[in-house]
Amino acid sequence: MLRGPIVIGADGSERSRVAIEVAETIASNDEDSVVVVFVRYLPFWEASAVASGGHSVRILEEVLDARQVLAEAQSIALLGAQSLNWQFDVRAGDPATELMRAATEIGGNTIVVGGRAQTTAGRLIRSSVASRLLHRWPHNLVVAHPPGGRPRAALTSD
Repeated sequence: MLRGPIVIGADGSERSRVAIEVAETIASNDEDSVVVVFVRYLPFWEASAVASGGHSVRILEEVLDARQVLAEAQSIALLGAQSLNWQFDVRAGDPATELMRAATEIGGNTIVVGGRAQTTAGRLIRSSVASRLLHRWPHNLVVAHPPGGRPRAALTSD
């Protein structure tokens, strides 16, 4: 059962665009509000790639700024024309932790994130935000996948 606002994890990617669309559909049907959460976070492999090229922390900040702008633009484009009550929230830290914290703070029990297909090697190197939420979030989790052979959305619930 859905309770409170729906939290959407957004990073400006195609996966997050699909997550916003799925959450908008759910929220419209249940007349819920949504909170789009962008978490300022660079995985260590991206940060080390920039650092190894001799670039400064300023470059890392510019990458995060660009991702934030994309995520907010997606939110405005997809939710701005709807009659939904929505807001855009920016946080810093581990994405899974921050999404759970945001949902808890606003009294919501549903998180929507974009999913991605991973190879076995990819799973060994890093776990996805969706995977970490699946193992840690005790409430509703919707993992939305872009079209193309994968399910559009998968739901776990209380």
